[in-house]
Amino acid sequence: MKFYPFFVAAFASALIPVVSEARLIDKTVALVNSDVVLSSDTDSFKSNFSLRRELDPFVGLLNFAPASMNDILEYLVQEQLVLQKQEVKDEEVEEEINAVQRNNRIDRDRLREVLKGQGVDFEIYKRLMRVSVAKRKLIDRELRPLAAVSDEEVKNYYYTDASTKERRAAQKLVLTYTMQQLLLPNQALADSAANRLKAGEDLDAVASEYAAQGAETSKLPELSEENMNQSIREAVAGLKVGESTRPISTGNGYMILKITQIGAPKDPVFENEKERIRANLFQKALQNQLRLWTEREKAASYVSFPKKA
Repeated sequence: MKFYPFFVAAFASALIPVVSEARLIDKTVALVNSDVVLSSDTDSFKSNFSLRRELDPFVGLLNFAPASMNDILEYLVQEQLVLQKQEVKDEEVEEEINAVQRNNRIDRDRLREVLKGQGVDFEIYKRLMRVSVAKRKLIDRELRPLAAVSDEEVKNYYYTDASTKERRAAQKLVLTYTMQQLLLPNQALADSAANRLKAGEDLDAVASEYAAQGAETSKLPELSEENMNQSIREAVAGLKVGESTRPISTGNGYMILKITQIGAPKDPVFENEKERIRANLFQKALQNQLRLWTEREKAASYVSFPKKA
């Protein structure tokens, strides 16, 4: 027992050089609930970005090309949220890697050699494979069902988007419109109705509320651009199905037209391009759904970026 104080003193003195020589080898750059994003994670992101292009579905979906460290941090925060919400079992990761080996007719040792030759650590490859599975689960389970693109949306884009205007003019396409008409007795009421319709309110509901003040609504027969007067043709130009015009003076009041359908003669160019258009619109819809999902998850989570020391 008499040696105990000496032992403690000697042990403590032996620790002093170790503590004094300790160095910061990594630091936290973001907190996402109970997980951390480290400075080494951002370094790994940059050094392994070419591999991410092959494995990470969000890189292609978002056309992601980080221009700053903040871009990388936000991306990795989103990634942590996905990993927290989409459970990926070790067996799933193994199956993904096994599929790669089968497709390339190589075994695990050869895969490790190939990765090493590309400067990629196998554990990083494995982690990115887990990320890939989690993100594909999110896309398939939650984003894809909300991003479906209808035939009507494809037609809307082709017939009304500014990017196809010159081509439509060159083909001399004459569009036909089916519309719902809202008649209003004065400009103040018309402006009020137009603002409510622009905010997304239903035309029939607005018409019903203003009926006591003289508002009337009716469905118009199909009308081609050629048979419209100039004020109506200018008001509907570029509008998509579901959108409404600004108030149009009728001489004894005002009218607002809501587009319910747009048609055109059989167009071989449209038939050839509609699937390309659908794919582009689908990608934009997926991007929007991912943005909304990320905003919701961040709002419901603890996300922090510790200040630099």
